[in-house]
Amino acid sequence: DAAEHDQSVSSHLKVHRDEDGDLVQLRFVYVDEVDCIGCTYCAGVARNTFFMEEEAGRARAFLQGGDDPEVIAEAIECCPVNCINYVDYENLEILEKERDGDGVVLRPKGCGGPQQVETKSTHGCGSLTTCINCPSRGCLECPMYGVGQNPNYIARLEERERKREASGAAAAEREEEERATLVDALFDSGDADGGDVVDPLAEAEARNQQAAGEPVAAEKGAGNAAAFDTLFADDYFIPPEPP
Repeated sequence: DAAEHDQSVSSHLKVHRDEDGDLVQLRFVYVDEVDCIGCTYCAGVARNTFFMEEEAGRARAFLQGGDDPEVIAEAIECCPVNCINYVDYENLEILEKERDGDGVVLRPKGCGGPQQVETKSTHGCGSLTTCINCPSRGCLECPMYGVGQNPNYIARLEERERKREASGAAAAEREEEERATLVDALFDSGDADGGDVVDPLAEAEARNQQAAGEPVAAEKGAGNAAAFDTLFADDYFIPPEPP
């Protein structure tokens, strides 16, 4: 597509989205042109992603997802100054807008170094920096993927949940939540004027009895008594009344 390969249009304006408007990719590439030495390696390897910007002689990503991930990874690995970084979409948009505006003033090689003002990107200031173990550390706010989107972070949460299920901690937590719901049903379901308590447990029991064709208990407060028994049967013993 000619529009996609238009190198004059910033890559964040050409990202792929699904039919719901959500981003297809989780991470994107950005060249820190302040540190780029113009070696042309990345543009030679991933030709549908990078090109050499003629005015300053530095590499730039003009299309996101133009090459296979393996090809892009190879292009990043061959960079001698490690100036190509993975970023999330929010930071890609900020960085490219700053680059195309007044954030970064690039000069041709040999005519003094490029100048840069402070960036609003959370990915780093000046030279873009990433963790030594990135993204394998699985940080919540990983700049490569965006908050909560790092696959290693997600895998770590899933593994933690599996361990909680295996140890019974998750089941105990669910039981506590159910008990809290019963307490709310006992003490918080009356109206503000002191009217009759509307007990959801009793209502549910009545519906079940009706569906089964059984007579519905009409005794007031029976549902609350059942809820009390469910909550505190193991904690209290009420002796039977003497004959």
